[in-house]
Amino acid sequence: MANILGSVVASAATTAVIMLMAQVYGFTPDAAHPAALPAPQPNAMAAVLRGVMGSEGAPWFLYAVGAVFAVALELCSVSGLAFALGMYLPMDLNSPLVVGAAVAWLLRRSSPDGAVSTARHDQGTLIASGFIAGGALVGVLAALLKFVEDRTGATLVPDLTGLPGIGPWLAGWSNWNGLAAFALLSLGVYLLSRRAAPAPPAV
Repeated sequence: MANILGSVVASAATTAVIMLMAQVYGFTPDAAHPAALPAPQPNAMAAVLRGVMGSEGAPWFLYAVGAVFAVALELCSVSGLAFALGMYLPMDLNSPLVVGAAVAWLLRRSSPDGAVSTARHDQGTLIASGFIAGGALVGVLAALLKFVEDRTGATLVPDLTGLPGIGPWLAGWSNWNGLAAFALLSLGVYLLSRRAAPAPPAV
């Protein structure tokens, strides 16, 4: 019963979030949603399904080329899935993956003791998982606040760029501010993970 209830609740929550995102941001650019969410994975799957089930036919030659690339990559000991992710994901999603992989690589080689480096790597994985969950929750909360603002006309999230003095600086340096925050978070993950130690052996 717990498994069934969990499946029902998870399905309902996922559907509600998708409907909220579609209502607030949209997934395809149009007049109502000029800055739609990219949704690269669903769009990629939709393109495949349209090719297979549509009247114009599937691009089998391109599929065959992709299969050849995948086989060649596996023969070179390179993950075909990682290569494919880098091919179709936009750069703003690929950049954190590359930086995260670099942090993981550094943690794997942060100590000559294998147990210590493994503990640090696992700690970094836990922190990164928290970032993923926290980012998803904040994204849903932001969409919910924007939905309420659009429906009621109230201002729930103030526009800090309109503040005197600091506002123009935030607007003009927004990308650099985001890059600095991202660099500090990456450094924080590395430094916090280096403090991890292997669990003591069980008595």
